[in-house]
Amino acid sequence: MPWQQNFQNYTTSVAFAVQLSTVQVRALDAIANNTWADGQFFMFFATAQALQRRGLAEHNPNRTSEHSWVYRLTPAGELVLQLVRMSGALGSTAEVSEAA
Repeated sequence: MPWQQNFQNYTTSVAFAVQLSTVQVRALDAIANNTWADGQFFMFFATAQALQRRGLAEHNPNRTSEHSWVYRLTPAGELVLQLVRMSGALGSTAEVSEAA
C-alpha cells in the first residue's frame, strides 16, 4: 500500500489527528538523521513499522549496502517531524531554530 493511502487512512479515519508515542517521535528523528541510540536498537524495527503503517516512513529503495539506512521518511513524515520539532518535543525551539 503506498504511503499516501496509509497516511490518509490514518489521519482521516474519524478526524484529522496524528498521535505518536515518545519512541515513535524519536524514531522519526532517528530516521531523518540516520541514527539510532544503541540501547534502543532492539525496538527500532517495530517502531519503524508502526510509522510505516501510519504513512510516515517507508522502506528506502535507494539502500545500497547493509550499512545503508533501511527506512526513510515520507513527505508526510518530514512535515510531521517539522511540527514535532517546532513543538519542542525533541528539545527546545531555540535548539531547533539553531539547527535549521
